[in-house]
Amino acid sequence: MFSQQPYVVRMFRKDGANIWLELRETPMYDDKGNLSAIEGIARDVSDRQQILLALHESAVKYRRLFEYANDSIFIIDPQTHQILDVNENAAKQLGYTRSELQKRKIDQLSPPDAAARNGIIFQELLKKGSVLYEQVHQHADGRLIPVEISSRVIESGGKQVFQSFVRDITERQIFIDVLQKINEELEQRVEERTAQLRSSEEKFRQLAENIRQVFWMTTSDRTQMLYVSPAYEEIWGRSRSSLYHAPDSWIESVHPDDRNRVADFIAKQCQGEHIREEFQIVRSDGSTHWIGARSFPIYNDQGEFYRIAGIAEDITDRKLAEAEIYKALAKEKELAELRSRFVAMTSHEFRTPLSTILSAAELLEYYSHKWTEKEKKAQLHQMKSAVQQMTQLLEDVMLIGKSDSGKLPFNPERVELKDFCQVLVNQLQLGQQQHEIVFNCQELQNSEVYLDKKLLRQILTNLVSNAIKYSPEGGAVLLEISKDEEWVIFRVIDSGIGIPAKDLPNLFEAFYRCSNVKAIAGTGLGLAIVKKFVDIHGGTIDVRSEEGEGTTFTVKLPGSADG
Repeated sequence: MFSQQPYVVRMFRKDGANIWLELRETPMYDDKGNLSAIEGIARDVSDRQQILLALHESAVKYRRLFEYANDSIFIIDPQTHQILDVNENAAKQLGYTRSELQKRKIDQLSPPDAAARNGIIFQELLKKGSVLYEQVHQHADGRLIPVEISSRVIESGGKQVFQSFVRDITERQIFIDVLQKINEELEQRVEERTAQLRSSEEKFRQLAENIRQVFWMTTSDRTQMLYVSPAYEEIWGRSRSSLYHAPDSWIESVHPDDRNRVADFIAKQCQGEHIREEFQIVRSDGSTHWIGARSFPIYNDQGEFYRIAGIAEDITDRKLAEAEIYKALAKEKELAELRSRFVAMTSHEFRTPLSTILSAAELLEYYSHKWTEKEKKAQLHQMKSAVQQMTQLLEDVMLIGKSDSGKLPFNPERVELKDFCQVLVNQLQLGQQQHEIVFNCQELQNSEVYLDKKLLRQILTNLVSNAIKYSPEGGAVLLEISKDEEWVIFRVIDSGIGIPAKDLPNLFEAFYRCSNVKAIAGTGLGLAIVKKFVDIHGGTIDVRSEEGEGTTFTVKLPGSADG
């Protein structure tokens, strides 16, 4: 038995080049039902395979970023809290294997009192899209590990999931605990244990002045800076003396986009609230850095709020790493959508002409002896048209591929626009009789310009053909040309079905088709080719359309007559 389903094989041409062929085999039987021959059809699908390989490379790149990130990364189901995926760092951090973690829910990694917060945090995450919070994870050996978690809602596999970056903050927590203990000692033993106080103060300074985080302390109303560690000068690029003189002068470096938010959390600090925020600063050298800040209130023996302490650190590297991963995810999603549209389009567009060819071949095989020459030619014409249709589709795909890879030749030359466009309009008019193509260039005085004839022909042919395709039979399509000092301007106007507003942002994407085309044949490549060829010329394209009212495409190309 033979399967008529196509299959793909890799071949080597005589010149050594790699090509991919899609093969379809059809058994042929004689009058007695015996297998007499096998008919095969082969077509070059190398461009399609290159696209699929590019998609695979993108997925591999994302996976590499995921696997080698410095932080632990968890992918979590928002409904069940099930861990869907983790990187190797996450397994090492908690003392499990990756497979063991993927059998657990995130709630099982924390003590009950800490795990109970997850439901509230996840609800907030679904509302805001991202949250930053601290949690306690339990190591496989029972140890409790304080962690800082930055979570975002992302799409994966067509559904929403949580992506969490988890950082072990044991050292930072120890530092905070030490600071709080030192502060208590300073307050409790001022009079009776001066010697111990000095020792503790020295320990504090050794610790504070040798870490890369900025530690600071102010009065509760923030009018006086009591202490700021040397790391402030390294991270902010400003002197500590400026802070002692004006405690809020650091705000001058905050990025304008974040200043209102920073002002809000400063107000909350003065009300005794614990604050955890991330914001950007712009240093005097013009560089932008991300800062992760945390502050907390300090109370005296009488329970009065009288100081504010805080820690700030440069988290630029982490934010850049996150941005790269989110960018890779977005690119993977875009390529996945492109692949889906490409597979759907090629499957549909090749199936019809292949069916036509197969049907015509079978009819010629079994009934040609009964037909007239005219009937035979009609079947052969159908086969030829189907082959031309597939050839045109392959050429369009190859044009897109060459343009994306920068291999499409650009050969501008002198063009006499009136003659060029009149010949093109006449050819298009001969190809169809259902619509009148009106050519208007009355206001064009000097029509000689310097453009690539081949690319210009593709631009105008695609736009006019689309206008004809989507206009009611009997309607007119208008091609107008005008020129100013800088540009030559082409307008293609129709009174067809128009373009829905929701489709306009995606109009020039490869394989994209508008939602109102219904059964009108097309591949979604024509406008993508037009856009790329206009870009190659250094021009612009604009579309104005209203559903049911027609469409106007305006193309502007550099109008110089010089090479």
